[in-house]
Formats: sequence, structure tokens, C-alpha cells
Amino acid sequence: MTQSEAGAAADRRAVLGRRIWRAEATQLAAMRAEARRWLAPLDLPDYVEHDVILAVHEAAANAIEHAYPSGDTNGHVELTFWLDGGNLCLS
Repeated sequence: MTQSEAGAAADRRAVLGRRIWRAEATQLAAMRAEARRWLAPLDLPDYVEHDVILAVHEAAANAIEHAYPSGDTNGHVELTFWLDGGNLCLS
């Protein structure tokens, strides 16, 4: 990839939001609310937004439950939303 191609690819990417939370179940509602705020400017159909929020909830809940030993207070969950060439991406 040439430098101009890399620059063009970067221009297509738009970060909607990025945040890190403590890996605690009590943070799930805040994660869902933040994800809704990030999605709001996209004006997605309700069913699509619902599915994305559900996927965020399930992935975060699984990370909280399975990624850290019980009682570990140092765990974190990072959520990032971005657009890339018209595609909604999240990790």
C-alpha cells in the first residue's frame, strides 16, 4: 500500500467512540448507553441498533464473566466503534 493509499484508507475511517470500563457487571448498562450515544448520529433502523447493542452487551458480559478470575478487580473491557468505508465496525 502506498502512502497515498494509506492516507485514503485512514480518511474513510471515522471513530465514533472508544472507552474502557472496569470489568464489572454493574458497568453493562453504562456500556449499552454509551454505545447508543455513539450510534445515534448514524440514524440506523431500530432493529439494527437493537442488534448492535445486544451484541455489545453479550460480548462485554462474556468478557466480564470469563476473562478474569473471580475477585479480580484489575480487569477492563474496552469498546471501540468506528466506520470504515461505510461499514460499522466494533471491537
